[in-house]
Amino acid sequence: RVRVVERTAEAALVVPREALRETVETWTVTVRGASGPETRAVKTGLSGPEGVEILEGLAEGDSVFLPGPAR
Repeated sequence: RVRVVERTAEAALVVPREALRETVETWTVTVRGASGPETRAVKTGLSGPEGVEILEGLAEGDSVFLPGPAR
């Protein structure tokens, strides 16, 4: 078993991959806004098994919604 690390990011803001939605022009996430859920465009960076790095569009402490189980 071999593990190759190409790049790492220190103190990165990371969200689970399933929190991201791809649109025609960008990636988005749904966050808890002042009056309920709101969609935000984000700029992504590195990705790995722990999740996807968010470079722009979220701040530390933002609550990100994950999709629920299929019904």
